[in-house]
Amino acid sequence: MEELNIENSKVRARRALEDGYFMIESKMPVLVTAIKELNEPRYPSIKGIYEAYKGDKVKVLSAKDIKADENNIGLDGSPTQVNKSFTPPGRGGESEIIEGSPKEQARELIVRLKEEKII
Repeated sequence: MEELNIENSKVRARRALEDGYFMIESKMPVLVTAIKELNEPRYPSIKGIYEAYKGDKVKVLSAKDIKADENNIGLDGSPTQVNKSFTPPGRGGESEIIEGSPKEQARELIVRLKEEKII
């Protein structure tokens, strides 16, 4: 998604394609994903995080509170199940820590990159 507009209870999004754009409109609620170019994220300040969590600002609701059918929520009610979770293997190669002062480390790194014909 490249552009997102929310008006009343509708969401309008523009998706970039190789040869143009695709526009889509949906009623709320809706789930959207975005490309990193859509916006530059703002990171909350420490004060903002603290303010968000103090007092009664974070309200926990139960299934009864939102009148949800308990057969449709939680692990048993999920339409999908995770069979396996794993960390993919690395892309090969070994790593090495170059010792010395930052200046010495930079020199050594340049020497090694030149040896490998990377620079």
